[in-house]
Amino acid sequence: MNQDKKILLLGLLARLPANISAALIPEFETMRAGGAKHLPFDEIIELLEKNCVVQEAEVKYQPSLSRAFFEPFEALFENADTKLLPGSIDRKILANIWDAISGKIAPLRFKEIETKHSNAILRNDLTSRSQCGAMVRDECLKLQEVADDPEILSEWDSAISRVQSARFYNLLKVENKAREQHLCVDLDLDVETSSPESVYTDFFKALEDENVNWAADFALLLMANSAKPWHVMRFFKSLAKGTNDRKLSLTALNTVGERLLATLDRMLDEINAQKSTGDFDGVELAARIEEYNKLNHGLEREEIMARDGPWRNKLKVIRGKAGKLFADCCENAETAVIAAYVLDRTKVKGAGTMDIPRTSSEPNMAKVQTALNFASFITAVRLFAPLAGFSGAHEKTYKVILRHSDLVRNGLITLKQLEDGGKFYDQWVDIAEQLTAEIDDKDAAKSFRRQIAA
Repeated sequence: MNQDKKILLLGLLARLPANISAALIPEFETMRAGGAKHLPFDEIIELLEKNCVVQEAEVKYQPSLSRAFFEPFEALFENADTKLLPGSIDRKILANIWDAISGKIAPLRFKEIETKHSNAILRNDLTSRSQCGAMVRDECLKLQEVADDPEILSEWDSAISRVQSARFYNLLKVENKAREQHLCVDLDLDVETSSPESVYTDFFKALEDENVNWAADFALLLMANSAKPWHVMRFFKSLAKGTNDRKLSLTALNTVGERLLATLDRMLDEINAQKSTGDFDGVELAARIEEYNKLNHGLEREEIMARDGPWRNKLKVIRGKAGKLFADCCENAETAVIAAYVLDRTKVKGAGTMDIPRTSSEPNMAKVQTALNFASFITAVRLFAPLAGFSGAHEKTYKVILRHSDLVRNGLITLKQLEDGGKFYDQWVDIAEQLTAEIDDKDAAKSFRRQIAA
């Protein structure tokens, strides 16, 4: 290429935006590596890289290389403001791990990976971005294996315990081995199959034969990413005949069962905290109980627990806690509705003694909203109550609230007929209509409104 054409080409390339410059770099690198001589490749690549640097302010807001590094294990990271689930890792230690690792990788190699990652971000090339994370994981694994010390991270940074260091080595090893088999450790288990013929089952068995801790971490990773985490129990059936929670509890695989049970227990704590505020979405709270049901009965259906095995014994305790909690939810619903929709036993001319809403007093809207939240919950949870073991308590509460709603409406209709509504009558009509819509249905609420308007 003559000098004039070279100047023209470099001038054109200098005006390219960063994302296009980044996309062209690997193309020119490939041509140069292939032995092409017709272009000034060194100058072209240097110019394109400078174009990318101009956009550094934008790049820094994009996902970092450290995020790509930790990505396969993301589902196991938790903030320690709540009790960690068995098998989870405290998120606050990740910065220490990254600083320790990135400071020990050969600087030129680390810079090379960083550059490739930045270019991948600019090109929106998610595959290359993930590959850069894998490169750093492989470099870290090499350092640990050359040192022949899975706990060496704790020597590089004293904030990292030896247990945490060894655990992270196991995760790196599992991910590396899975990648060699073209398997993912961070997918929903049901995307693949956990049947005895599955390649994931074969991989689990191979890990268990080599190192049971690796098998446990593989199962934990899949569980943490799966909508039906109990399906991981099917891996256990591929092991020795008669495998159950008695045997599993004596190995590292015990963490898998403990995590499922702790997840159930956490669900109950979250439901309790949610309903205790009074400020919640009733349909959402009912959905949380459905999630509890799915995990509770899903774990049972896998038939991995012995009659008096350690996991089953813990499950019995959790179910007892759930039964009390759900019954309390029902009692709280009754109390909330009666407290918000106050009725007074009153003698009514021509009608005898009746329960009449206290329309002379302004409704307490905070209490009304709590009552409506609970009424919505009682209606929404009706289908899930039998599986959760509180159908009796639910049915009682549903009837109590429905009857109370009827009394409120009848009282308001009577006051309308007597033309003695009270100062806050219209507000009471509004909140009665809302309660009717929640605990009965919208048609009943419309019918009530028509009766009042007649």
